[in-house]
Amino acid sequence: MRVRFRETGALALALIACGGGSGGGDGAGGAGGGGAGAACTPACASLHDDPVRAICLEGSCVDVGLRDDAGEVRLSSVMVYARLPAGAIPTIRSYSTTAYHPLRPDGSSLSCADLLALPPEARRDTGALNVVAWHGNGFLAPPAGDTIPSPLSNVPVNEPGVRYLLLSELYSGAPDSTTRLPTGALVAHGCIEGFEAPEGRYADHEDDPRFFVPVPLELR
Repeated sequence: MRVRFRETGALALALIACGGGSGGGDGAGGAGGGGAGAACTPACASLHDDPVRAICLEGSCVDVGLRDDAGEVRLSSVMVYARLPAGAIPTIRSYSTTAYHPLRPDGSSLSCADLLALPPEARRDTGALNVVAWHGNGFLAPPAGDTIPSPLSNVPVNEPGVRYLLLSELYSGAPDSTTRLPTGALVAHGCIEGFEAPEGRYADHEDDPRFFVPVPLELR
């Protein structure tokens, strides 16, 4: 059974079963055979969906983000500023920025404390967490200073009452050439709750602080 968030933030039942299909393409999430709990999530979305159109909730695909009149996801692109502790100059070669829905696939709430307690390799597991946007890359040169900008594009604009979590990580290794996932040791990380993704692109809203999001980091 598929579930959809209405713009009121309430849940309403829809008619399409969740299972073996892909979440990309029509904004409908997965379709096909049955599934339950976290097993539904890969059919609803994957880490590299751009944008993510659906998440998993209690075995069902859930449309994520507000929609326009044509039924397409309304999107946000923001600049995240990862802020190291003053005076810290770690060796870093890649970054990862991830936005999460505040509900896990089993319907329980997700907190920053939960995320930071996970081992790094589990933080983008779409079978256990509802990732709504992700971006990772490397650095052409060592970052200068203690504030590191990292763009995060195609974030679904939040439904009313839904606030995302935003995780910023810095790694010692270069990104994987195929997946773009960071490698090496986790050097620093930080998380904020209550993130609202404003519709539009940060490049078009240079005077709007909503498009420029600081995330304080702590060294590992």
